[in-house]
Amino acid sequence: MSNRSKQIKTLLFIAIGVVLLSTTLLKRHLTSRRAELEANRPEVRLRRATDDARLAALNGRLSEAIGHLKAARGIIDEAIAEAPRDIKLLTARLALARRRLKLMERAGLKGDGEIEEIERLSAALLDAFPADEAARRARLEIALERGEGADRAAAARALRGGLEAVEATIQGLRPSDAVRVGLGSGWLKLAELSQAAGDKAATSAALAQVRRHGAALAEGDDPVSGLRTQHSLLSSATQIAEAMALAIFPELLQELLGLLKLKRKLQGDKAALSALAYWTGIAADHAEADEARAATYAEALELRRALLELDPTTRADLLRLLNRVAVFHGRAGRFEVARAHYEEAISLSEGHEDIEVQGLRLFILGNLAQLLGKHDQMKAAKQRAEAAYALGQALRVAHPDDAQIQLRAAVAGLRHARLLRATPQPRRAEALKIARQTLTEAEALKADGERVESLKVGLKALIDELR
Repeated sequence: MSNRSKQIKTLLFIAIGVVLLSTTLLKRHLTSRRAELEANRPEVRLRRATDDARLAALNGRLSEAIGHLKAARGIIDEAIAEAPRDIKLLTARLALARRRLKLMERAGLKGDGEIEEIERLSAALLDAFPADEAARRARLEIALERGEGADRAAAARALRGGLEAVEATIQGLRPSDAVRVGLGSGWLKLAELSQAAGDKAATSAALAQVRRHGAALAEGDDPVSGLRTQHSLLSSATQIAEAMALAIFPELLQELLGLLKLKRKLQGDKAALSALAYWTGIAADHAEADEARAATYAEALELRRALLELDPTTRADLLRLLNRVAVFHGRAGRFEVARAHYEEAISLSEGHEDIEVQGLRLFILGNLAQLLGKHDQMKAAKQRAEAAYALGQALRVAHPDDAQIQLRAAVAGLRHARLLRATPQPRRAEALKIARQTLTEAEALKADGERVESLKVGLKALIDELR
């Protein structure tokens, strides 16, 4: 091979080497540049910032975590500036603000500005995407969170604003069950805030909305779950309406009773029966016509008796209802009916050591003695009063720290002493002794109030009479 050929071959190898080296260097440069560009992509920077914030928060470095989230906020804001109607970016921005607020609260920092920003962001998200499920739910969640604020007036305003904003987006439409639940819960919270403020009109209006959304849930995508949620909402709404004596209460109560009867029919469980028994008793308490009230009380008693067979722990509830029914019939002049209900309660409470049951037995024995005395059944009245007094003394000793038991025992002593001095066959000396002993016990009562003072006045008057 000539020298010329060798030179050409050498130059060719050198050229190939240079090309390979250049290609390798170019690939490295491109890879490095690509990695640099990848690292500077907004989503990568955002993920890195949020990961750093999470790690700092886990290690208790809250200020550092808040700083990382501030950096993350800047990254998202840059992306939003380029795509202002990107719902994913707007949602992420809102989630980031909520996360930052929680860290600030953990760090003991004021987050008023963050709270205002969160509300602004959620409102803007809903305004931009009124038909979006996530936007509606986010607005509701934030409104409910604002409704828990310490400043009740401000909480009510913020909550109402969020609820009305979401309501405006569903006019003429059928929202998801999740949105319905949020709206029902939100209006119920607003009703509670209005109740605390003593605003009957606002409370009634909010409860009407609770009722509307509860009824819609029962006809939603999941009727079983909807029925359960409707019961929860309607039960709470009815309690508020009863407490405030609102005009809407009878309507809510009747709707609740119908719902509970349906639940009992469909489920047949103890919980449904218990709720139906409770609210039927409440309905009887509020019935205006004597005949309707008597019939509703009878229905409530039937339910309570059935419940007792399933759950012995409900005995005290049945005793309370029997006492209420007996008082009702006694005031209506139906002596024998009232007496029968008192006697049933006394029989049901016999032999049970539960303090609540025994306390009710003491109370009911006294009520029966009083009823018998008013109808000139003095022998029976004295027997029942004596039994109540003996039980009261036993319970008073056994439960010295129970203020209600102590008071009921003292009342039983006053009643027993009064009946002992009554004709026929008055026992005035014994009555005086019991009255003095009871006064000593009454003076030692820890409870204050009108009932205790009235008891003492009655005992002192009786002692003066018997001297």
